[in-house]
Amino acid sequence: MQGFMMCFWYDFNTTQAYLESRGATAHILQHTLSQVVTLKELDEIKRYSLGLTNMLTAPVCQALSENYTNIIKALTFLSSSSVQIRDKNKEKKNRGDQAEVEEEHGVMCEDEDDCGIDLDSDDEDDEAYDINNEEQECQALYICPLDEVDEVLYLGNWL
Repeated sequence: MQGFMMCFWYDFNTTQAYLESRGATAHILQHTLSQVVTLKELDEIKRYSLGLTNMLTAPVCQALSENYTNIIKALTFLSSSSVQIRDKNKEKKNRGDQAEVEEEHGVMCEDEDDCGIDLDSDDEDDEAYDINNEEQECQALYICPLDEVDEVLYLGNWL
């Protein structure tokens, strides 16, 4: 279903024409709407949100017009879920940052000046984890246009 949602996002008209020619638009839409409550990952939510948002912006076929309110409800639910997941991820990151406190002789130290710890003494170990240019170029190959889009703002721009 995520594949169909991406097709709706990338090229709605061609995807809709294909599904209409097969008589599958209503079935795909019903299955999509039934799956919305099962989505737990931010990437899944993003794909569904973008595809459903494009359904609202396109010329209306019968299956879409009959489910317009259900699509709006699904987008509301997905947007809310996306924001909640982001908040949880932010809290986890903040807790992780707080846990990175140095401890020496039972005394909590927030920085190296507090306890006289030289945190830079392990620079040799850090060099093993540096990303070189070749690895950066390889990572650039995996950049996806989807990464540049915020699904909640995308919906907001449409509204």
